[in-house]
Order: sequence, then structure tokens, then C-alpha cells
Amino acid sequence: MVCSDARLAALDRQMWRAYDAALAAGVPEADLGAEQADWLEIREDAARYSRNAVTRIYRQRIDELRMMQER
Repeated sequence: MVCSDARLAALDRQMWRAYDAALAAGVPEADLGAEQADWLEIREDAARYSRNAVTRIYRQRIDELRMMQER
């Protein structure tokens, strides 16, 4: 779904940039990786409902990653 939707693909790229920035800010890689694995499962569940659900999940994760950078 993500690859076939330009809006979701853009959010995916934005999320990975935020992920990399969180790592660069010092968030422990093991912790971040575990959270990301959980998030991927949540994204897959959201995909069963709608593109809008996936969009909301991406935006929420991007916000979480950005907050981690500020700590």
C-alpha cells in the first residue's frame, strides 16, 4: 500500500528521516529498533482498515520520533 500511494511513500521517507535523526540525537538504537518493530506491526494492522488509518499511524510515529530528538 505504501509504495503504491505517493502520499504514504512521502510519509514513509519522512518517518525514516525522523528515525535517523532520533538515532543521531542519542536515542539508544536497541530501544528505538524495538519500538520501530512494534510500530511496523501496528502499521500492518492499520492497513487492514484504510489508507487514512495508515496515514494517521505514520503521522503519530513521526511526531513520536521528533519528540525523542528533543529530549
